Amino acid sequence: MSRPPAIRIENVSKRFEIRRQAEVGGLRHALQNLALRPARILHKQVRRLQGTSTGASNQSRGKQKELFWALKDLSFEIKQGEVIGLIGHNGAGKSTLLKIVSRITEPTTGRIGIKGRVASLLEIGTGFHPDLTGRENILLNGAILGMSRREIVSQFDDIVAFAGVEKFIDTPVKRYSTGMYVRLAFAVAAHLNPEILVIDEILAVGDAEFQRKCLGKMREVATDSGRTILFVSHQLTSVVALCSRAILLQHGRVEADGDAKSVVELYQKQSLSLDDSEDVRPSENRPGRGTMRITMIKPERRVFDPAADKRFIIRVVTHDPEEVPCYLTLVFRDENNHTLFVLDSRHVGVPIVPGGASEFSVVLHTPWMRPGEYTVSAELLNFDVIDNWEQACRFGVSNELPYSGMIRGPAISSSLVLPEFSVTASANTPQ
Repeated sequence: MSRPPAIRIENVSKRFEIRRQAEVGGLRHALQNLALRPARILHKQVRRLQGTSTGASNQSRGKQKELFWALKDLSFEIKQGEVIGLIGHNGAGKSTLLKIVSRITEPTTGRIGIKGRVASLLEIGTGFHPDLTGRENILLNGAILGMSRREIVSQFDDIVAFAGVEKFIDTPVKRYSTGMYVRLAFAVAAHLNPEILVIDEILAVGDAEFQRKCLGKMREVATDSGRTILFVSHQLTSVVALCSRAILLQHGRVEADGDAKSVVELYQKQSLSLDDSEDVRPSENRPGRGTMRITMIKPERRVFDPAADKRFIIRVVTHDPEEVPCYLTLVFRDENNHTLFVLDSRHVGVPIVPGGASEFSVVLHTPWMRPGEYTVSAELLNFDVIDNWEQACRFGVSNELPYSGMIRGPAISSSLVLPEFSVTASANTPQ
């Protein structure tokens, strides 16, 4: 039997007005405008009583208004008990949609239907009163969700233990660190039994251990109690692991809606500006004697995971069967055209024989490659250059890093490749 919808979104759009000052002045202009404001208000009232226009030209000269549609004609349903990942670039409309689902803001047009209580974890501070203690905020949030005091008390110890704030439960939350705040907010949202749990990227604030606890708790909540979860994250591995379905937003519209793994792969391809139909056509006017030619270099996938094997299919045709055996060289470069490494078939003892095999498989096992976009150039060589095809193919590496825990930017941006390594701890030795 089909499950009923927990959330139904019908033609939802959200518009914001962006106001800009047409003339930018310094502190003197700001003080002058502040001093003259009462006189200008009085002047407008007098003109209105006289039946005269207030002067649209003066208003437009002071401020310019621009309309921005954060969401445009969204329509989809989320069934009860579904775990949905919401992904997309910054500015795609994800947070706006969550605020509409959480009833923090209303849509400009369209309707949204929600069946059940909603607990939202959107940004630090949402739902907590800074001057109340952790204990008081737990009770307050439970009351807001419509729970009785007995229901809240029955979950109280589990909430405090999960958040790890036992020593500070009677301290005002404005004294909490960011990590403590987030841990308690998530613990409250996950344990107070809302039918719908809405979580934004806020979990990225926590440490690696807490993130694992959160993902485990969300999986438990979804499978054991059948609650609905709407989860926004840029950690795509978590989306695939946790969610059965994903929705990709692009410029306020639904770009894709389906199986989480397929939608994530589509998003990664778009992020890297790669297209499955995109193949580089070889030029006949390229360096080399031309007695043998490389006709195709094709990556097995357009987007590889960093630590995965990367397989490439190469095809070679022979124009002169008397040509002596040669070797294949592949040059890998990053988006800045820096050479990362060179693969040479001589190193593995595989020559290219004229009239022999015409298709070859090259598999790159290591090193791990950092996220980005790459090109491969190819050469056929013996005593000189037979063929030289620059930038014969492109491929991408996803941002799903093979390391556990939080990764800081410099660890990725400062490296040409990602190292595979281990650390071994020895027993303490006497000094």
